[in-house]
Amino acid sequence: MMRLAGRTSRRAGRSRDASHRIDVAVTFEEFLAGAYTTARTAMGATRIFDLNAHVARLAESARLMQDSDGVDEAARCRAAGEDGWMRSALMQSLTPAIGAWSDAHTSEDGAVPEAKVTVLVAWGDAEAAEAEAESVPPVAVAAPEGRQADGVGVYVHLQRLLRPHEPPIRVLVRAGPRSNAAAKDTRWVAERSGLEALMGPGSGVEEVLMAAAGESGAPVMEGTQTNVAAVCGGALLTAREGVLLGTVRRLLVDVAPGTGLRVEERAPTLASLGSWDGALLSSTSRLAMPIDEIRVPRSLMAAACGLDDAASAEAIAEASGTALLEEEDGGETLVKRWNETPEPVARLRDAVADAFAARCEPLDA
Repeated sequence: MMRLAGRTSRRAGRSRDASHRIDVAVTFEEFLAGAYTTARTAMGATRIFDLNAHVARLAESARLMQDSDGVDEAARCRAAGEDGWMRSALMQSLTPAIGAWSDAHTSEDGAVPEAKVTVLVAWGDAEAAEAEAESVPPVAVAAPEGRQADGVGVYVHLQRLLRPHEPPIRVLVRAGPRSNAAAKDTRWVAERSGLEALMGPGSGVEEVLMAAAGESGAPVMEGTQTNVAAVCGGALLTAREGVLLGTVRRLLVDVAPGTGLRVEERAPTLASLGSWDGALLSSTSRLAMPIDEIRVPRSLMAAACGLDDAASAEAIAEASGTALLEEEDGGETLVKRWNETPEPVARLRDAVADAFAARCEPLDA
């Protein structure tokens, strides 16, 4: 279920209503260039977790993408890169969208389910937009008081926030961080489709992590939709450079010292996987989710450990401190398992859950 708060879009001298339903994945693949963020509601869909951070992320992503695409500094769509403009435009779409969500989903006892909130900020040439296929939604004009930004639309997609998966939480590791990771670009939705295919129904896979195979030790950067952190030697290790800094990741970093861990904002390496005391995924829907099992292809772990691809699987397992798993298809995978949630990981999970409410901003603030 989703709601899109629309406005009137003026293009080539014509006006049209931009309110409609869209499929978020299809739209992200076919839409004009845009920045997006994924947030969540709280407290009966009356608050948004870390709203200010999402506003800042959208504006920064718009700036980075427009810089990368060579958009003229004087172009009116550059307003999308300003935090003040972005917040005003976002609230014009977000507030009525969540109001419609509450109206449609309030139960007989007055309860409102929480929603996953995806916000898309799109821009592009008006004439080119008119030539797009009929299936591509028109871009609405969001024009708060002050600077105008012709051709910039703020779209809000709501769907029911799914309950986290039950343990065991299994993740896979594959090579290659994304390009321009600091910008939450809709093009990444299409680029990650191959990795997401590994997480299909019945796969038992929660997430796919990306490791920089060409770098020493193969740093584990992030997941397709999550940040990742490892606990190792009394420290919380999580990448800061070369990743998209999620809002829950920031909360995780903030609460870690109170659990007795020092914070080192660097990526844990795949080569050291055997010495990890535990690991977590962080995202708006999962908050801090302990990982129970990490699986790594033989060739990727060999590269991480600086071994020739011809090295035996047993030698790779010994070098990495992991166990060898024989796959049903005959392939060889290296695996790290935690049969119980490690105590420092459990403390982090609980600390994030306890601090979550304080970071939720009322919509009428």
